[in-house]
Amino acid sequence: MAHRKSIIVLSLFGIAASWVLPLLIRAVYDAHAFSTVREFEIYNMIDVDAVEAYRTAYDDPDYSIFGRVRVIGALHIYIPILSSFLTCLFALIGILAWRSSPLKPVN
Repeated sequence: MAHRKSIIVLSLFGIAASWVLPLLIRAVYDAHAFSTVREFEIYNMIDVDAVEAYRTAYDDPDYSIFGRVRVIGALHIYIPILSSFLTCLFALIGILAWRSSPLKPVN
């Protein structure tokens, strides 16, 4: 009986962690992207004329270097997919533990 309860509690912690930890990873990734772009700006490594040419050629006034660096690696796509998969997995484990019957003592 105690093992069932501990599995259910661990499953609930797993569900919470499957959403909190990826959000922290994404925040760290965004901070790294911002610092990279800021460093490029400080050392004049961004060609402002090329950025403006891109904006006019593709009619994209919202184009930004920071936005492009953030989407490299497609973290904004994979993190929600991974979180959803892990949440379903932990929920399934918790439900299976909840519905399982306790073992009968062997005489």
